[in-house]
Amino acid sequence: SMLQYSPLSMFWLCNRIAQFAYLRYNQIGAEVRQAVDDHENARMAEIPHTDRLAMELWERDPLEARRFLTDYSLSTASDLFKRWQELDIYLLVKYIDGNIKRQNPDGSFATNGHSDSIPPAPVYGGYNQHWKEAVVKDTGERLLAP
Repeated sequence: SMLQYSPLSMFWLCNRIAQFAYLRYNQIGAEVRQAVDDHENARMAEIPHTDRLAMELWERDPLEARRFLTDYSLSTASDLFKRWQELDIYLLVKYIDGNIKRQNPDGSFATNGHSDSIPPAPVYGGYNQHWKEAVVKDTGERLLAP
């Protein structure tokens, strides 16, 4: 439904990530794009093998080929849903409060060295030059610090 959120809906999950990306595209856009590309490239690489298996099955038993392709489609959709759930959580944790959590070279989140649940000081994303110029244009000297 477009009027009732469901955590079990791929529509709503994709839109959660998309809405977050719209708001902070300059910070998270590349990570979202990479996740999309990884999924699409993996599926494209599977096509020749999947098609070959489906055709072999079709020649023996069309019903079995249909079952195979249905199972493949459901499994692929389920895997994508799980991956997008992970991406949604990852983006929330990494970019919460407008800051950016630091990461280790392996992609895990860095800790402060004293506790596994406390990160070091985050990277403060700040505002880009275009935004700063727009504020000056809109407010003149009213917000100028003495």
